[in-house]
Amino acid sequence: MLNTNDSLLSSIYDCSINSQNWDSTIDRSVEYVGAKGGILASIPTGDEAKNWSVRYLSRLWRELPPENLDYIVKNFYRYEQEAWQTLLKISPLALKPDNEAYANTDNLDEREDYAYLRKHTGVRRKVGIRLNSDLGWFDTIAFQFDEQHSVIPSQSKLAVNQLAVHFAKSVELSRTFNVLRMRYQAVLAALDHVDIGLCVINANGLIATTNEEANRIFSDSGLIFVNRKGRLQCRNQAATDQLEQLLADTLSVAPGTDNPVVVLREPGHEPVYFHVSHLRDSSAELGEPLEGALVSIVDMSKATSYDTLRFSAIYSLTPAEADVSKHLIEGLSSNEIAEIRSVSADTIRSQIKSIYSKTQVNDRIALVRLVLKTTPPVTDR
Repeated sequence: MLNTNDSLLSSIYDCSINSQNWDSTIDRSVEYVGAKGGILASIPTGDEAKNWSVRYLSRLWRELPPENLDYIVKNFYRYEQEAWQTLLKISPLALKPDNEAYANTDNLDEREDYAYLRKHTGVRRKVGIRLNSDLGWFDTIAFQFDEQHSVIPSQSKLAVNQLAVHFAKSVELSRTFNVLRMRYQAVLAALDHVDIGLCVINANGLIATTNEEANRIFSDSGLIFVNRKGRLQCRNQAATDQLEQLLADTLSVAPGTDNPVVVLREPGHEPVYFHVSHLRDSSAELGEPLEGALVSIVDMSKATSYDTLRFSAIYSLTPAEADVSKHLIEGLSSNEIAEIRSVSADTIRSQIKSIYSKTQVNDRIALVRLVLKTTPPVTDR
């Protein structure tokens, strides 16, 4: 069984900072699982998902002649779509073997795609797991098994289940860094282009770096600041204790654990919310080896221009609901939104209830977090 000190886990979490590590990490995961090949796909849903945008491949697929890989993509895409639709109907992180992924599994070994794979790659069995519940992205890790296996070995299933939660967390963490790298070819220097507060804290609780928005929050919010020791401190001691406990918990529990959101509130102030994620950089892409936490900070008093167009389309919001959600995450009250839209407050409350129902969240803070997960808040300034 893997533990938090295992080098494979370190490799998985290093990928959240440096996506170039994914191929070698999948190679190692394939070996650990006892598989022949592996594929990690991260695909935006909706109109953006017109192509089979496989992201990272194990050695089996990287070394396959390009004409064979092109043939698979062009001729067997419909089968993959059917398997993906099956994964979308079950809970995230639930393993689905190929003999349960299709409507018709009779003579699966003789189906055209399986016959081709067996001939050109030696693959006979496949298993996939959807990594998240975010409707804006379809993230999945799939492993392929040698033709000697008529069924997927039980030990391999256990190993896939064990790794999946760590792949899921690393992929989520990497989303913003990938967008930054594509646009700016940098990581830390580009954090100022993120419209929410971000700071990296090392294992000793000291702040390693912050972006402009985090510094603004520390200066303007009246709720939190950096003390002389270089640590985060809240004006309220109880809130400081709560935040310190969250940081300690993040570093003490297994990587991949989804930590709760901490909300800071004081009379006369809009809330500020924090989410802390485990961060590893043992390969020193950030300048020196680092293990610590990435703290995301959202000041609900700031009218940030979140991109809600894609979010609204994905969750099938009506035009009115889309506009209400935009105002809602900008921090406006129901009465203020009603005044802007020239409708009654009751109408706005009804629309907010519908928005929460469609997106399966319970409050404005959870809605903001979902928008941020759907479309990373990277600006072009």
